[in-house]
Amino acid sequence: MKNRFKNIFAIFVWILLFSVTAVVGNVFLNYDTNEKTALAVGDEIEIATADRLENYINSYDTSRANATFVLTEDIDMTGKILKTGFGTATDPFAGTFDGRGHTISNLTFDFSTNAQGQEVVTDNKYVGLFGITNGATIKNFSIAGKTTFTVGKCNDAVYMSPVVGLANYTTITQIQNTSKISLNSADVFAKNVYFGAIAGMTSGGSISYVISRTSASDFGPWTLNDRNEKINQVGGIVGNLTNTQMYFVVGASKFNIIVDEDFYGTLDIGGVAGYVDQSFGSIIDVVLENTFTVGLPQLGTSGIVKVGQVVGEISNNAPESGNLSYIRYKSNTAGYSIFGDRGGYTYKVSPTDNIISIQNIPETTEEFNGDDYYFEYGPWDFETVWYLNAGTIYLQEFYGRFTVELGENLVSGNILELKRDFPTAYNYNDKVEIVFGFRSILDGESQVDLAKYYYLDALTLGGNVVEEILYSEGEYYLANTEKYTLTKSGENYVLTIKNVNRSTASLAYPYDIRTRAKRFNLKVTSKLYDGGTYVDEDTPPAQVYYSSGTPLDTLTDTITYDTKTVTINKRLRNANLPYAFVGWYLEKTGADVELTRAESLAINFGRGEYKDDISIYAKYEKYACVVTFKIDAGVQNIVLFGDEKNAITKTNTSVSVSKQEQNLKIEVKIQKDYDFDVKEFIAGLDTYKSTGESFCTWLNENDPTRPANYYMFNLDMTVLNYDDFGDRLNISIQTTENKASSKKMKWIIVGSSVGGGVLIAGLVVVIIIIKRRNGGGFGGGFSSGKTSFKKGSYKDMYY
Repeated sequence: MKNRFKNIFAIFVWILLFSVTAVVGNVFLNYDTNEKTALAVGDEIEIATADRLENYINSYDTSRANATFVLTEDIDMTGKILKTGFGTATDPFAGTFDGRGHTISNLTFDFSTNAQGQEVVTDNKYVGLFGITNGATIKNFSIAGKTTFTVGKCNDAVYMSPVVGLANYTTITQIQNTSKISLNSADVFAKNVYFGAIAGMTSGGSISYVISRTSASDFGPWTLNDRNEKINQVGGIVGNLTNTQMYFVVGASKFNIIVDEDFYGTLDIGGVAGYVDQSFGSIIDVVLENTFTVGLPQLGTSGIVKVGQVVGEISNNAPESGNLSYIRYKSNTAGYSIFGDRGGYTYKVSPTDNIISIQNIPETTEEFNGDDYYFEYGPWDFETVWYLNAGTIYLQEFYGRFTVELGENLVSGNILELKRDFPTAYNYNDKVEIVFGFRSILDGESQVDLAKYYYLDALTLGGNVVEEILYSEGEYYLANTEKYTLTKSGENYVLTIKNVNRSTASLAYPYDIRTRAKRFNLKVTSKLYDGGTYVDEDTPPAQVYYSSGTPLDTLTDTITYDTKTVTINKRLRNANLPYAFVGWYLEKTGADVELTRAESLAINFGRGEYKDDISIYAKYEKYACVVTFKIDAGVQNIVLFGDEKNAITKTNTSVSVSKQEQNLKIEVKIQKDYDFDVKEFIAGLDTYKSTGESFCTWLNENDPTRPANYYMFNLDMTVLNYDDFGDRLNISIQTTENKASSKKMKWIIVGSSVGGGVLIAGLVVVIIIIKRRNGGGFGGGFSSGKTSFKKGSYKDMYY
């Protein structure tokens, strides 16, 4: 039974392993199939390697006809052989191919055999990176290195180009071809051949912002000796141009073609196109520099060769007048006219048609954008499309990596900060996003969001304003969004450079965001109160002013977060008025906030209470009591209301105190070698209160951390009877010098004999007894030895 169970279990395991293996194997074996399924969805397909590009092209089918391909790296196709292109006769390519500024180099096309080595013979062959297209968009890449064609046999025609063989209603833009072209098929000219450096033939669509620049060996030598009366149309840009819009094109092709006596057929060669048949097309804003080497050793009577600086032959169905305009050509081969055969086309040199031979291609953007160099499409754009270097025009697309640097405010500023890592290297037409925000800083124990205190002011480049940043209803925006946009993303901002080019790359200058401080209103005045009730008088009781400013009834100003600390002072308009200053107050809804009782007020905006518009007043009480402090040498200082800057250090110093003051804080600091009798001081003050409540309270009596010479008291002025002594009050703080005497006695004891020590001790006892019998303290005022004063005698102490 056990053996049977083991056998069943073993069979189960084998079945499970086989199933898993089959599934995994199917995943790997069907990698291409799964990939094709994914392509049909229409997402962007990234191509970064030669293997991947070869795979997508050689296995092209209908699933890829509408796909969007993008290059993410430069690709060298050395060693790779393409048997077809994107687009076949049955499934033309109708999608998008975006090279994103990358280069494909060293292409090899062999359409003579298939992947299995079998000969391929069809009616027509469409040879190129794109074989045949219909409604496609091809843009933003260059062809470089060496391009090799092996075509093989076909029955009718060959449409051949490094870029696209036959382009129907296709947009071709931002393409550059600088490759050396080699043709290995000796019998290719036995068919109708349509060849161009950008397209073999176009029908409809457009070609714009294109450069074709080849070297001496690129077009040959090609020998035409076929007797089949075939058509051969060869152009520096396009072989056959039909009903296509062409504008902003640069061509610099060098043709090398030999036509011998056995050639029966037609050869059309032109700097732009071999043949033009386009009543609805145009060739405008084109610059050419061509070299023609066309050997005609013994041209037969049936051989027709037409060579034109611009076009080899124009059909009678030619463009309307003016649609072949603003074309400049520099010829390195004399003897050829603008058109090899213009048929029934009549053109005017000026002003409608403008085709002119030039000596040199302009070396400056100003020359290029003279009146002779552009037509209805506007001037040559050297900010975003083209650039000139040493008299040669280039496309920025293939200029190389662009650099975008950021300035100090964004990188290490005090107000703004980057919220996302920022790469500095970009390709042409890349979108750049700079994500930044206002800093939140710790100020004391509170967090301060600087967005409350600063505006975004401008986008700058190298310190110069590129765009003003506008603000409305809590939102920032740019008025001109052609190159840049500014949007909000949560708490952050996103500055987008829409397309990187020479006008938007920072080059040697950094981008930055300039800020400006928001301004808040500041109002400072004084107010008079009577028993805590505001007295609304026409004239404030005091004047207020900056430390170095002019005294005013009301001080108004604006203040910003980056304003340095400002100090405000006050003074009574009439020093003889019995008004007591009782503190600086901040006006707030609900209840005003006491800021300080110090004589002057320091405002550090953005901190503490000063975070919005500010309205402050110096508060005065109408009925004041003038308190005069009488102190001796043992008192180091007296601080009222925590105002250490205005500490009392001299006797007979007077201050005004409101009669309604319940919390008059007094801090007393005694000199090191002096004593102070607190209990007698308090007992003496309490003798003169008019109610049962305490007038003086010792606040830090039970504080173990209190320094031995530091005392804090609270006086409640409301418990005094002012009818008895009016509006003036003297407070005396007296000390004794016991500690210093103790030191002297120690010195005598140490320096004497035993008998001398006894004598000194006896003298001390006698002194103490005498002092106690006399009942006197060591000072005056409230510091008496006994507290049995009669209440009627208090005037002797206070007045």
